[in-house]
Amino acid sequence: MSGRAYRVQFSNVARATVAALPADVRSRFDTGIKKLAADPYGAGSKPIKEPDYRQALVGGCITSYYVSTTVEIVSVTRVQGPP
Repeated sequence: MSGRAYRVQFSNVARATVAALPADVRSRFDTGIKKLAADPYGAGSKPIKEPDYRQALVGGCITSYYVSTTVEIVSVTRVQGPP
């Protein structure tokens, strides 16, 4: 890793899910996604099928994402809010 945070982008579905979260959960998610962007292979994440497709608990939300190391982007594909 380069020492700087990766840029984060969201699929349309993930963006809509995050927008619909209650304010307190959204605040925790926003804080957590910044931590994940700083260390996308850490932050308690686990690979799904391949090393660059990962899942982590972010602010209480199950979050699936791809890591693109060459362009330093985390692409969030799915967010599932807490129960």
